[in-house]
Amino acid sequence: MKEKYKDDKKSSSLRVLDLFAGCGGLSLGFHNAGFNIVAAFDNWKPAIEVYQKNFNHQIFDYDLSILRKNYQIFREMRPEIIIGGPPCQDFSSAGKRNEDLGRGDLSIIFSEIVTSVLPQWFLIENVELFRKSNKYKEVRKILKAAGYGLSEIVLDASLCGVPQKRKRFFCFGELQGTDESLEPYLKKRLADKPMTIRDYLGKKLEIQYYYRHPRSYQRRGIFSIDEPSPTVRRS
Repeated sequence: MKEKYKDDKKSSSLRVLDLFAGCGGLSLGFHNAGFNIVAAFDNWKPAIEVYQKNFNHQIFDYDLSILRKNYQIFREMRPEIIIGGPPCQDFSSAGKRNEDLGRGDLSIIFSEIVTSVLPQWFLIENVELFRKSNKYKEVRKILKAAGYGLSEIVLDASLCGVPQKRKRFFCFGELQGTDESLEPYLKKRLADKPMTIRDYLGKKLEIQYYYRHPRSYQRRGIFSIDEPSPTVRRS
């Protein structure tokens, strides 16, 4: 890689490296929380172009599957936190649910990068079914062997201020930490009830029900604005 990494030496906040960054959802969350995002990596140009328009730090266009365990570039960036959402297609209920199609291996690479760099913290995010996969069992084994304490949780977006029924699995790791140490903090600010579309948009829509084309006839297609939206699929 010929690109030069831009270091923000003036920042006193924790240094974060975002792997499989996409268009920057995790980066934005950590940035808004006051962390210093030092760099990001992805390998899909449309997402990278969006990322570049929204952040000042560098995002590398690079295929992390071809590093062959040469992780020196990440150690040179000196991240204190590594975050990432490796591709979910092999685990998603909307996909083929075959974790051996190749993309699932990128989760293993994420864990190998973390255990090579040994930041104090890491966060890996994926679909809910990832937690039950053989790939995650391998990821977990690698991380535990390196001395990370893990806090694992499935969060529903509708309990986190989003009017959408969307569940995601999060695993936070702390080097030489204890398992489940962050669980009380992760649950502390969850809402008591799901956010509905009406809660979010009020009377702007001027409708009570709407149609969303189902993936099969076994699923319903009519929804009320007095419930969270189902997962929004791309058009």
